[in-house]
Amino acid sequence: MRRATKFGPLLLGYAILAVASMTMTALAQDDPAKEEIIEEQTEEKPAEEPAKEEPAKEPKEAQEGEAKEETSAEADKQFAESFRGKTYQGDLEIEGWDDLGGGLVLPPIYVRQYQREDGTFLVLTSREVVPPSSNNTASYIVADALVVPPPKEGVDFTIACVQGEDETLRFMGEASGKEDKEWWTDVRHAWEISIETGEITEAKTKGVRCTNISWGQ
Repeated sequence: MRRATKFGPLLLGYAILAVASMTMTALAQDDPAKEEIIEEQTEEKPAEEPAKEEPAKEPKEAQEGEAKEETSAEADKQFAESFRGKTYQGDLEIEGWDDLGGGLVLPPIYVRQYQREDGTFLVLTSREVVPPSSNNTASYIVADALVVPPPKEGVDFTIACVQGEDETLRFMGEASGKEDKEWWTDVRHAWEISIETGEITEAKTKGVRCTNISWGQ
């Protein structure tokens, strides 16, 4: 009887612990919030998207070169425009430019061509305001100016071009052709000189032919 009395409380304690353990397990299974937390923790993270490749940038040297070309072209344009309205007598010399000559388009309009060391061309058209005499040198006023960048290899720039049946040398152009031909008909770019005002405007190349600048040399 004494032994039964001694182990009775121990058995009762084990029973209480077992009941408590079963209750906690049941509560854990019935708690949806806990299940969601577990699912969130075990859910795989979406794969990261690969980094987008940025478009290739032009080398710094190329960008600087283009900027310099634009600046140079704008400076040449302003330089040419500075001659408009300028009056002079005889021949007009321009520092840094070689005078390649020119001549009469139709009275009173004249044209003259210059070239810089880098191959760039400058064309000036002028209107005669005072004709030459025994006492005076002819006076002119610049009507318009044009800067032409160095042509591509195999192409020449000339101020001696005509169009169609009109033999007046009032056209200019960039042209190419065979060396044994006096006239070149492969004209890439053309300009026209107004015989009334001397203004220079771009022209269609159809029907334009230019003299071979090497002809007869």
